[in-house]
Amino acid sequence: MDAGELSAGHGIIRGMRTRSFTITPVGEFSLDESALFGFGQRMRPTGVGARVEQFDGVMRLAFCLDGYHDQVGVELRQDERVVHAVVHGPGEIDAIRRQVARVLSLDQDACGFDQVGQRDLVIGRLQRAAVGLRPPLFYSQYEAAVW
Repeated sequence: MDAGELSAGHGIIRGMRTRSFTITPVGEFSLDESALFGFGQRMRPTGVGARVEQFDGVMRLAFCLDGYHDQVGVELRQDERVVHAVVHGPGEIDAIRRQVARVLSLDQDACGFDQVGQRDLVIGRLQRAAVGLRPPLFYSQYEAAVW
């Protein structure tokens, strides 16, 4: 299994059945840094107001589940320690949770990652520039190959 803890629930949002789960990161993690880094930087285009980061606190993911049988949308929010997910669409909730955790590198214990930055000056500088950023990954090997 993976490093984070899981809790799941069900609910109704705007007439649509939703499900939810949580992931508790082991080690430093920032949803803000992940959302602003690898999943479509939320910045105004050049010439449209100030070029500033735009993040409303909700990271929205849409992807094909492993095996390509279902598509799903996931809204992610983070409180002080826990990442909360609301799932829209079909698919096994545990499979969705595992894929989200993998994509955000939350399926790994990152406690030793800080030590890497202490040994390697370049990594350390990057860690200080984006505190809590873990390597964001592609949803699938196919998507990685296409990129």
